Amino acid sequence: MQSSNLESEALSDDDTSIPCGCDVNKGWEHGAHFVPPQLGAHIISIRLQSPALQMVIKAAICEITGNALFSTAYPSAITVANYFCDTLRATANNLNVSVLGRRFGKDRRFVETISRVVSPPMSVLLLFLIFDHSWLSICQTSIVA
Repeated sequence: MQSSNLESEALSDDDTSIPCGCDVNKGWEHGAHFVPPQLGAHIISIRLQSPALQMVIKAAICEITGNALFSTAYPSAITVANYFCDTLRATANNLNVSVLGRRFGKDRRFVETISRVVSPPMSVLLLFLIFDHSWLSICQTSIVA
């Protein structure tokens, strides 16, 4: 997996907020568009996204969850932004959605916005795993599809 060109420093909420009236999709191909978070929210609605982006998000959640459980539960703060960028870009490319892969490689705010969805707090993840094992079938379905 190639390393991303994004800055390695962590972003604050102020750095990634989307100004009102700003066209977050300006200059990007239609297939790379997304619906930004609603006013006052920091997390996007997955249901409002294109089917291709929904597929990438679901597959990335499975990839990142698996990595968190088995290999990279505590990545260094310096590499977190690049880790999410690389994982999202590779997932998009593996699912033949290269237009999203290109955007993940170049748009820092897009990566940070989508990263908020694919990186749940570990405590929520553990509660989910303890009480619901259906995530395995979701991951297998996303990867196979």
